[in-house]
Amino acid sequence: MDVVERVRTWLADRDVVEADGGWLARGEELDADEVAHEWARELLEEPYLDGYARLMLGFGLLDLLDAYPVTVEIRRTLEPGLTSEFWANYRLRLEAPKPPEAILESLWTDLFVDEDTAPIAFAEVLGNDLRQLHTPGGLRRARRVLAVSGPVPWTAKDRAYRYAATRPDLRLALPREWELSTHDPPQGR
Repeated sequence: MDVVERVRTWLADRDVVEADGGWLARGEELDADEVAHEWARELLEEPYLDGYARLMLGFGLLDLLDAYPVTVEIRRTLEPGLTSEFWANYRLRLEAPKPPEAILESLWTDLFVDEDTAPIAFAEVLGNDLRQLHTPGGLRRARRVLAVSGPVPWTAKDRAYRYAATRPDLRLALPREWELSTHDPPQGR
């Protein structure tokens, strides 16, 4: 059974099932965000699971719901020794054909706006391997990350932006602020 099916089973054991493009919880209609708010914390705090299993189930729930609150709970419960797995899962989903709206919101809303997390987050999802991204999935990831990277401090993204500006397949994904000045970063950044 794959991780998404394990999550479906876990939810079904709590009387939460998919129905007509939405969810039913004990007979009440819910949307994906409501399911995430109601159940993500409980799933990610299951005491019988180790940290890795919880992380994988968290990403399974994210795959099932694509709801931003799941990303919040995944980060809240992330064990320090699992950060590599966390970033690998973000990168994987950023390369998928279907846009990972919750992950993009997580990057924009939480990780890229915080001066403490932005440089690491940007490096992990794009900066460390931008020059190796030539596959369709890699290019999707690069475009998606570049498009939401506006809040990242210039010191963390300058090298990646300069490289992306030389690539016709990435240039259009750069935020408008980069278009305004391809030589010097805007003042105050």
